[in-house]
Amino acid sequence: MSAVTLPSLRPRPRPPMAAVRLLWHQIRYEQLSFWRNTQNAVFTFAFPVLFMTVLGLLMRGGTASSYFYGRTPVAYYMPTIAALSVIGTCYGQLAVVLAMRRQDGILKRVRATPLPAGLYFLGLLAHCLVVAVTEDLTKRISAVDLVRVGSAALGGN
Repeated sequence: MSAVTLPSLRPRPRPPMAAVRLLWHQIRYEQLSFWRNTQNAVFTFAFPVLFMTVLGLLMRGGTASSYFYGRTPVAYYMPTIAALSVIGTCYGQLAVVLAMRRQDGILKRVRATPLPAGLYFLGLLAHCLVVAVTEDLTKRISAVDLVRVGSAALGGN
């Protein structure tokens, strides 16, 4: 009897630049699919800014107190709202979107592409970081300016 040698079923290692290109392509895809959904954009960026503006206008006359650890109410609540919106965004992208894609069978289709599962998840994670940083910068710039403008329009200090 002669021994038959079968070809190895292990995937060949990819050159590093090919993996970087695949990762970049996946991040770009996630960004495009995120921004094409208007509900994502509105509730991720506009709603927290509007909420922070209204809260800032309601608490604009607050003074620092020991209840807020020596801060004003606005300075106490703004970082909390910013952190919760970033957590909500990342949870929505990582957990909910990944579960929906699994249920719809998209993850099975992705397995048939040359994109490894690790790079797929890394692309989704990088997309979440990009959205979180963009969201935080948007809130830092616009909410503070809107509170100042609204306070000046209402005759505040």
